[in-house]
Amino acid sequence: MTDQGKTVYNNVPVVEIPAEAAGQSNLFLRGETQGVTVEAGSSNHAALVDAFMKAQKSGNPDDGRVVVRFVAGETPSKGKEYLEYAVSVRVDSSPSTSRETGAVEMQFTVEDVVKVDNVTQATYSQGAESVLVTYADAEVHSKADFADFEQSSPMAAAAYSDQLNRLVTRFFNLKKNAGLIDPQEISSMQSLLRYDAFYAASVMLNRYGRNYGEVSQHFFENVMSSSEDNQSYADALLAAIETVVVKGAEYEIQAMQLSNQSLQEAQQEYMKRAQISQQIMFMREAIKRMNKELGNDDEPADLYKKLLEEKKAKGILPQEVIDECESLIRKVETGSAIQNDANIRALDIFLNLFPFGKDEINRPEIKDAKNLLDSEHYGLDEAKERILDQLAVDYQRSKSDDNYTGKPLLLVGPKGIGKTTLAKSIAAATGRVLAFVPFGGVNDPNELRGHGKTYIGSQEGSIIKAFITSGSAAPILFMDEVDKTGADMRGNPQEVLMALTDPSQNKTFKDNFLQIPMDLSKAKMVATANHLDRINPILLDRFEVVMLGQYSMAEKLQIAKKFILPRMMKQTGLTEKELKLEEKTFEAVIKGYTREPGVRQLEAAMKKICEKTVRKILTEDVKKVVLTPEALATKEWLDQPYRDSTVTPAVDTIGWVNGLYGSQMGGGVLPIKSQATRSVDDRESPITHTGQFQNMMQESLKNVSTVIKTLLDRANLEDEFEAFKLTKAGKAKKSEIKDVEAFKDYFIKKWRKGTDFHIEAVGNTQVEGPSAGVTMTTAIASQIFQLPVACNVGMTGKIDIQGRVHAIGGLEQKIPAAREAGLTKVLVPLQNKDDVERLKDDEKAGVEIVFVDTIDEVLLHAIPGIEDKVTLKVPEPVAANQNGLGAVPVSTSGAKPRIRVKAGSGRSFRL
Repeated sequence: MTDQGKTVYNNVPVVEIPAEAAGQSNLFLRGETQGVTVEAGSSNHAALVDAFMKAQKSGNPDDGRVVVRFVAGETPSKGKEYLEYAVSVRVDSSPSTSRETGAVEMQFTVEDVVKVDNVTQATYSQGAESVLVTYADAEVHSKADFADFEQSSPMAAAAYSDQLNRLVTRFFNLKKNAGLIDPQEISSMQSLLRYDAFYAASVMLNRYGRNYGEVSQHFFENVMSSSEDNQSYADALLAAIETVVVKGAEYEIQAMQLSNQSLQEAQQEYMKRAQISQQIMFMREAIKRMNKELGNDDEPADLYKKLLEEKKAKGILPQEVIDECESLIRKVETGSAIQNDANIRALDIFLNLFPFGKDEINRPEIKDAKNLLDSEHYGLDEAKERILDQLAVDYQRSKSDDNYTGKPLLLVGPKGIGKTTLAKSIAAATGRVLAFVPFGGVNDPNELRGHGKTYIGSQEGSIIKAFITSGSAAPILFMDEVDKTGADMRGNPQEVLMALTDPSQNKTFKDNFLQIPMDLSKAKMVATANHLDRINPILLDRFEVVMLGQYSMAEKLQIAKKFILPRMMKQTGLTEKELKLEEKTFEAVIKGYTREPGVRQLEAAMKKICEKTVRKILTEDVKKVVLTPEALATKEWLDQPYRDSTVTPAVDTIGWVNGLYGSQMGGGVLPIKSQATRSVDDRESPITHTGQFQNMMQESLKNVSTVIKTLLDRANLEDEFEAFKLTKAGKAKKSEIKDVEAFKDYFIKKWRKGTDFHIEAVGNTQVEGPSAGVTMTTAIASQIFQLPVACNVGMTGKIDIQGRVHAIGGLEQKIPAAREAGLTKVLVPLQNKDDVERLKDDEKAGVEIVFVDTIDEVLLHAIPGIEDKVTLKVPEPVAANQNGLGAVPVSTSGAKPRIRVKAGSGRSFRL
């Protein structure tokens, strides 16, 4: 029958056997056929006969069900003590009596792990005698099923199977090399592994497991108690096989090799070790009894009972925690030393360490929160405004709901920008403590969730540890570098983060070590990342994303003056009277010794200056150092500044274009060069490239190739045709090329089949992304029409096969980099207009920003005179003004526009 979704068998006969026999006969291994010997006429004999007769009479196998209950110990004061779990078995054979001993033997199959309830006794007549037989209700506890495991958790099931195969192979290799196993046994076990990896592990333990006293008992009990959950059951099986089977074989063979003993002698030695282990366990029990007789109440179980009662009286423990603690205390009282290590650690967490009830939050006023953010950060105004908006909502909602935490925050930006410091300021601004969880480099989700107790040395995961360390149940849970996790057969750590940030799941977050749901919903979550594209899109949707750009030159200057230098001086023991930096010295440090969007390198340079100042004061007769830019560049201080490896052309040059890039280390100018060479086989070849091109750049080259072909189709060649007729080649082909159309065919064939193009990305920068599409197209167009590219123009933009220019990222890095490289005009996709308007004035100062929507507009601004070579389809060109507020028409120089109107093609003209 079922009771609230659980299977319950009513009034089933109960057989009791000593717990010590459990480890020896492995009665709890599901699916195994077992044999049992009982004393004739005993209650166990009567229970087995009763079940077998009922099954025979009704024809229903369920009527042949018996519960095997393990007796843990027997003392005068307490009577019988049972293990928490029992097993239900199905009797398979009629009883047979041994002629020699008179004992009764029966066969049965183990089916499920069960919990026993409603224990009663009844008289059972067995021939002329009557015996008391125990009956009970059995609630099925085991649900582990490998097929279900493979379907619900394929990666975890594959990891389990892989590890089990390795252990089995290791065991058989040991046995085979020692000549202790039949090859047919190996083949049989390999077949079982392919059939069902849970069943195979059970057979492995049953066939080859040895009784090592409390060690084997500990692992076998874990197999029993973990059978309700597939993952826990898999962990328990692996731990038992590795420790009891594989390690046992290693010790057995090692002992044989060292002492040159026979297998029988080695087994006898191990039995002696098992007896010694059991004697130690009995001695521990005796010590416990003597301590109680002497009135000493310092046994672990007693201490935890007192702690539990104190916590219950305060009403701060959830009911699940109370139930688990009571269960753990019972295990500590009766369990082995090895088993108790994990149980005691769990009790420590529940009763001593985890901050249950400590969720008070001293929230500052929202105006104070703004001051706290500003006091630690200069700049990042847009990010701070977004954070303050959410903090204001948190503050308002907290008036009616103390547990409101708001949407988790994700701070995204390059390294050194201040994400960690900003998280600390958010903690102060919300009146919470900071609980730190590092995600960078984590590949195993169990590092976050904890390992099951079956693992030797297992403990809670880093998430629970963070709450313990913070001492608060409502901290800022700061998850650093969530984009730097890895994924393998053990799972993906970001899946743990998905559960943690889901309001419906973080109230019942389950740590594998603690094994019960923990309410972590009172924590406000803040995460950091460098790259958005490395975060699962579903997970990303859980966060309120706050983008942190880069610091401008003016911001770095103020940060260096107001924050970094005073902090470094304090760390090195300097005073304002001992060190002074001129205004231009700060600028020289930033420009000459840092290459980053953040301030980490700037901080390192300032620290070095302070350290050298201290040394100078202590070793020379100097009381004050005034550092100038000239002195800065000497070996005594920071030596020569960085030299910018980027070289921009001094004059307009054919095939040389100033591309722009953005990276985690800031932005820069990436020269793109093209070269055209004669093809030797007169066939069309793909564009070759050198430089650190990544996948998306190579894909972008294919679009460039198609756009170049369309430009060739729109070439205007009247002037070129007249010049060609006067050349030697033109005179030779006079009979073939009689008009402009024929010359155009010749021209297109020459550049498509008779020419190979090579693109080079100059420099050491890895280029990833499609934003160099317009740059590479411009470089090749310059080669084809033999027109130089304007040396003062930089550009960025993605191009499609129709020549449309699409939005790109990183403008907050690219435009300042163009200004610093001396470029005066930057071509930007029209789709990025809003991004440009969000830039600070000092980031755009001195640069004319021109919005372009097609490659024709790019060529018009980048290659003077291209309008006479190609029919360009462009609207009236538009540029952003210096402060980015609106747009003004861009005037064109040169010849008066010559309008060409083509039906159906929109406005088309030659300038």
